[in-house]
Amino acid sequence: MSSEQRQPRADQRLSSQAAFVVQFVAGSDLRSGAVGGRVEHVASGRTARFTSVDQLLQFLGDVLAQSSAEDSN
Repeated sequence: MSSEQRQPRADQRLSSQAAFVVQFVAGSDLRSGAVGGRVEHVASGRTARFTSVDQLLQFLGDVLAQSSAEDSN
């Protein structure tokens, strides 16, 4: 499967189970990777603080995987 086939389409329905609020601390710079802040999963209220893009993406991935697993049960 090519990476193009795995990309979500822009016209796909957006699920509230995949909605997040991300708040960055002042001075965060996404281009350089110098970021920090807080992220909240809207549906569950689960929150985390992060000090890197990797930590932010890890939280997003973990919550989405957990939501997907719960949906399939």
